[in-house]
Amino acid sequence: MNHKAPPFIALMETERYHERALRLLTAMHEQCKQNLEKRGYDSSNASVFRRTWRDEMCNRFGIGYLLASQIETNLQKLGRITLLSSYVVPAVQGEVEA
Repeated sequence: MNHKAPPFIALMETERYHERALRLLTAMHEQCKQNLEKRGYDSSNASVFRRTWRDEMCNRFGIGYLLASQIETNLQKLGRITLLSSYVVPAVQGEVEA
């Protein structure tokens, strides 16, 4: 028997975490910016380790690593985040329009 959920159910499961995940990423990104500024570096280079963000989502939201990865993938497809190899940054509002 195939017990896999239909795609729309899986999407609904991840969508309910999108805003919380974005708020968490924004807070982590701001912390990175502050750390760079404190050390005298350009804060525009701030980014968050993808793994750290996923681990925080798992810990704070009580979800599994697979779901955290799916949330990340969905947000990237929606243009809400920018993936840079092993780093992630929130998308600038002007970039979302593209």
